Amino acid sequence: MARTHGPIETRERDWLSSWSIAGSAAAKCLEAVRALPDCTVTVECLTRSEKHSRFSQSSVLAHLESAWESASPFAAGTDQLPRALRVVSCPNPEAEATIAAQEILRHVRAGSRFRECGVILRNLSGYHDAIRRVFTRYEIPFFIDRREPVAHHPLPELTRSVLRLAAFDWQLDDWLCVLKTGLLTVDDGALDDLENEALERGWSGKAWQEPFTAIDGLAGAEALEQFRKTLVPSSAAFTNALRRNAAGCTGGELADALHQLWQDLRVMETLDRWSDNNEMDGRPTAIHATVWEQTQEWVEDLALAFSDQRLDLREWIAVVDAGLSGFTVGVVPPALDQVLVGTVDRSRNPNLELAIVLGVNETVFPAPVSRPILLNESDREELEGQLPLGAPSRARIGHERYYGYIAFTRARQRLVAAYSAFDAMDTPLNPSIFISRLQRIFPTLEVETWHGGEKWTDTEHISELLAGLVTEQADVPEGSVFDGVRARLAQLRGYSLADTLSPAAVERLYGRELYTSVTSIERFGECPFKFLVHSGLRAVERKLFQVDRKKLGDFQHRVLKLFHDQLKDEGKPWREITPADARHRIARLAEDHARTYHHGLFATSARERFAVRQLSLALQDFIEVIVGWMRQYQFNPTVAELRFARDGDVPPWKLELSEGRALLFNGSIDRVDLLKQNDGTALCVVLDFKSRRKTIDTVELYNGVQIQLPAYVNVLRRMDPREAFGVSDLKPVGLFYASLRGVYKGGKRRDEVLKDPGAARRNAYRHVGHFDVTALDLLDSAQNRDQFQYSLRKDGAPATTKDPMQPEEFTALLDRVEARLREFGERIFTGEANVAPYRKNSDTPCAFCDYRPICRIDPWTHQYRSLETPPRR
Repeated sequence: MARTHGPIETRERDWLSSWSIAGSAAAKCLEAVRALPDCTVTVECLTRSEKHSRFSQSSVLAHLESAWESASPFAAGTDQLPRALRVVSCPNPEAEATIAAQEILRHVRAGSRFRECGVILRNLSGYHDAIRRVFTRYEIPFFIDRREPVAHHPLPELTRSVLRLAAFDWQLDDWLCVLKTGLLTVDDGALDDLENEALERGWSGKAWQEPFTAIDGLAGAEALEQFRKTLVPSSAAFTNALRRNAAGCTGGELADALHQLWQDLRVMETLDRWSDNNEMDGRPTAIHATVWEQTQEWVEDLALAFSDQRLDLREWIAVVDAGLSGFTVGVVPPALDQVLVGTVDRSRNPNLELAIVLGVNETVFPAPVSRPILLNESDREELEGQLPLGAPSRARIGHERYYGYIAFTRARQRLVAAYSAFDAMDTPLNPSIFISRLQRIFPTLEVETWHGGEKWTDTEHISELLAGLVTEQADVPEGSVFDGVRARLAQLRGYSLADTLSPAAVERLYGRELYTSVTSIERFGECPFKFLVHSGLRAVERKLFQVDRKKLGDFQHRVLKLFHDQLKDEGKPWREITPADARHRIARLAEDHARTYHHGLFATSARERFAVRQLSLALQDFIEVIVGWMRQYQFNPTVAELRFARDGDVPPWKLELSEGRALLFNGSIDRVDLLKQNDGTALCVVLDFKSRRKTIDTVELYNGVQIQLPAYVNVLRRMDPREAFGVSDLKPVGLFYASLRGVYKGGKRRDEVLKDPGAARRNAYRHVGHFDVTALDLLDSAQNRDQFQYSLRKDGAPATTKDPMQPEEFTALLDRVEARLREFGERIFTGEANVAPYRKNSDTPCAFCDYRPICRIDPWTHQYRSLETPPRR
């Protein structure tokens, strides 16, 4: 006990004293020793030698230690105070960590070592991440002394995931968790390829036990099969070991299976190899050996606790999760030249030249004393003489002052204390009572307010200057050592969102002939940078084995293709079957195709089976209406899903550009309807099936954002149709969107809506588009106006106000779209790739863009591009 705080016999009486708990323990120990027979106890006070004291070099810190309890003022000269003691008010914990980093670097440059510096806190919560970030940025070697949470360390994660794998019959998510632990393979490239294929095909259960070489259409099947053979056997043996008994397994059997799995996978060797590295994931390497030892001990305890109790594998999951979820390990700090960061109640810092105390805030340090749960103060007083009880709440308040004494008296040469105005969650904070105690002991002490480095000469590390150099606000003079850094940063500042690609980059990305699609060119119309990422860099989303909007639409398109091919094989045109027959055919085709679609996607669960039934019903309604219209619709569906590509039904459409460049378009036209003429030509109508109602937006059409449908018509207009269609020429007369899901209009009353269900259904599937008005009698011979949108004037002639167009106007539309495609092609080959999305009213293409994480524009400040207004018709 320190000699400055009175006799041992009186120290436990003052509960508010810093020495309340320590004095009480000393008094009880003294009393117990005195009670021994033939034992004489003498209390000797050791004198302190000022020359051999820890504070021999600092009278300020010596006085702080001796006056901590009494708070007697410092009477010596004030010129010594700034060198020994500094108190800083900071805006947040990040600034506190920056203060600590600057002080440490300054102290080390003066000739000291990192291990002679220490950072002391009452609690690491709220400071751990900030200290790790700042010290790493300042290149300070450090060790954070705390129990590391290791619930998601690779070894516990492997143990937990492989048990789930056995319990739930090798589900994909569990198997991927096993693979990603890094304990099964070091070939990350092969693992990525395997993961992509597994996610796309939904491999689960027996799929992992069967050879990949037997799977049709699997790219790199041989390599994946060899990789599978190295991964699966050990986990399969673990699964078989636990499934030998249908009633489950005991703790001993589970422990034996885990030990065998770890041996097969050579887990200990892998962890040793990781420990040989300097650091892994920012964690000290000693943690791997500690996790290995404690996990083995935990498994042995599991075997003892459940030695004769047999549990189902799913019950074991709850037991293992409970044991591993709170798994933490303590790591012994390495004997290196590092700054020790720790809490005052855990870490020991006996010989520090520089001590930095962070978080000196109210409710942080001293920490608030928790209220008693079972016993109040009155209960404790009654039981104190009968039962051994812990320290009362009042004594714990004094003990927090004792922690303050420990923290503020560790330094031999310099002490720095810092507190924040706000915590990490921006909650306002007040200074601690320890700050006022320091001011009482040192009346001339001034609390410094931190503002960051105001002058470049005050900086301790290059990282402090980067922000100023980037923004050109740093006062670094020319001709300094930072000129090279300034020049490099100037290049970054020179980058503009309007920059273009160099000719060499364009040649490398696109070549002389760009093989693309109309949809990709529409992306260029939306934002040139979006086109660059998709078609230049070829960034694509990972394909997943799940039902999404694209797969739903693709399924419906395939069923309609099967329907058309079935009629074609039977030699029946669409108009020769009844609507009821068409409905029956679609139902049967949808049911059959759902079993094999996308590796059985629609058969994986009840939800997917329900979704495919809804798709089938919607297609049945659609086909019933379409076939019913064949009486008034003179065109014949000729081709479904016409592919124009290098390996398609017809060649790709080549659009010539300047300087020998060209765009090669590939794609698929949902349906092409023809009406052959006596002169060997044919009138042509193009239908584009959509999963939801789609209309033609004249502004987006004019600006090249919605040009897919007229571009498809241009493909037919510019091709040689003799081989594909058996005619000498095609004359387009119509282009329409056909919704596969009817859009029904509402009404004021139920009887109004249900008055004519047939008419309501036909109106729900009405086509939207443009057509040559001279072909109206061929499109709608009965002029019912339920399949196409148009109106009739009083003289009976159609009004060309919306969908109908005069022949020259319809041709001009197609020519304008072709010109827009050529314009976009020229701009692409000139290297245009700026981030320039448009805004139309409140709509922007950014809302549904997959590449927002790449461009990272701020939607609140970005200057969006405006679309041109088309000329009035």
